[in-house]
Amino acid sequence: LSSDEVPVCLRGFGRALGHARPTRPGEIQWDRCAPTGDRYIYHCYWGPAGTFGWEMEPTVEAAIATCIEPHPDNPLETKICLTRFAGALGLYHQGDTARAVSLCTELPPKTVSYCLEGLSDYLGWHLVEEPARGPDECDHLPLENRGVCYQMLGNALGWFHVDYPKLAVAACRGLVAKARPHCYQGLGESFGWINAPDVALSITRCGLLPTDDRPYCHFGLAESYGCKYH
Repeated sequence: LSSDEVPVCLRGFGRALGHARPTRPGEIQWDRCAPTGDRYIYHCYWGPAGTFGWEMEPTVEAAIATCIEPHPDNPLETKICLTRFAGALGLYHQGDTARAVSLCTELPPKTVSYCLEGLSDYLGWHLVEEPARGPDECDHLPLENRGVCYQMLGNALGWFHVDYPKLAVAACRGLVAKARPHCYQGLGESFGWINAPDVALSITRCGLLPTDDRPYCHFGLAESYGCKYH
């Protein structure tokens, strides 16, 4: 396949994995994507992230029974599960983000942020082929979650255009002004992960941005390296 066809193929492959290898609700067979390698692995992840192995309607009752009640003393497990649930919620209510947000807010108060974070993540990846829609969809989220949503869109764009970073930069530049800094930060995160350990190449990728906007990209780079090498 040509380099621009590989990501599309892997997304289909990952989605097939999500359907063919369902696990208990909220789990994903990430290990099956590992052989695709660091450069393209997120395209494979995108597929099962669209299915989440969630074999029931993603209702508030199902989230409480699956993600919250089994882990009363383990907030990390609850967060991981609700992040996956939120993706399934976004997919199930595709085209009605406001409804998905509303359902997140019906969860117990201490867990609402986990769901909203997962929904932000889902929206970024789901809208990667239509980035101009991103800010409008993200704006259904509470104000404090919108920046993360714009940022995840930038991260997704960096991975989606892994061999064509200029296209990712152009997509972020085409967004409304309030979303651009967050999108550039997300781009920086993706550049860091994609090009590690080649810091110079990542900085060169950030150099594709307008001069005044490069610090946002550099900040994203620092975040990615902090996660990768902590």
